[in-house]
Amino acid sequence: MLDNFDKVVYFLERETGLIFGDNTLKNMLSDYLAMDGTNYIGATLDNYAWTFLYLSLNKTLYGHLVKSDSWIHKILKKYCKNIYFKPQSSKSVKLLTTKYTQVEYAFLGHSTIPKNGSATERLKFVLWQDDVEIYSEDILIDTEYFFNIVNFETWRIEPRGQRHLDIADSFR
Repeated sequence: MLDNFDKVVYFLERETGLIFGDNTLKNMLSDYLAMDGTNYIGATLDNYAWTFLYLSLNKTLYGHLVKSDSWIHKILKKYCKNIYFKPQSSKSVKLLTTKYTQVEYAFLGHSTIPKNGSATERLKFVLWQDDVEIYSEDILIDTEYFFNIVNFETWRIEPRGQRHLDIADSFR
């Protein structure tokens, strides 16, 4: 997973709409490795980006960048009180609060459902505000898309992606 960490982050940002900062990624990697994520029984080459999310603990959204056209941005606007978004670029906003409030998220309950000789995987996205669950939704995992990213032969490492690989290298 560490060798493809730039692809893991690219994929997860694209799929979730969250833009992970360096400190968040370091905390997530620390959680993942502390939980022995590389030996998690449900992890495969096709889904380890999602199991990385699953094995990361709850994370705060305060100060987090969110893609402004993402499903998670719409959910936050609809369900969270006392928050606002400060534009950061034409495609992203930063979540801030009008008074002290804690907004956290996690991806929980990784499961595999066998069906007609294949399997469907899912995670539950959960959103809390001030320790009260305000939203949850099952997310179906698209393992083929992540597999294609990992095996994309002409993948070009951008400067931001190199920074993600450097973060991963610091955990070796």
